[in-house]
Amino acid sequence: MNIFTKIKVIGNKFGFLELICYINGMEKNNKSTGLGFGTILFLIFLTLKLAGLGMVATWSWWWVFSPILIPLAAILIILLIVGIATYINDKY
Repeated sequence: MNIFTKIKVIGNKFGFLELICYINGMEKNNKSTGLGFGTILFLIFLTLKLAGLGMVATWSWWWVFSPILIPLAAILIILLIVGIATYINDKY
């Protein structure tokens, strides 16, 4: 039995066809809703910095942007580790 039990074809406004696959009768839904915690924290820090309110007004811009920069840095570090591990694995 194939894992793709149903395939539904619908058209979109650009004239392309979109395939919606159903796995075991359940639709795959990968749509994200809302803003993440880091984005909301960044918006709060940015608003406080620009308004000159509280302790955040004296912070460096690096700290204001840190809720966005820290996850990006983590992703880059993980990719670097995977790349080094792949290089070592292929070399030996």
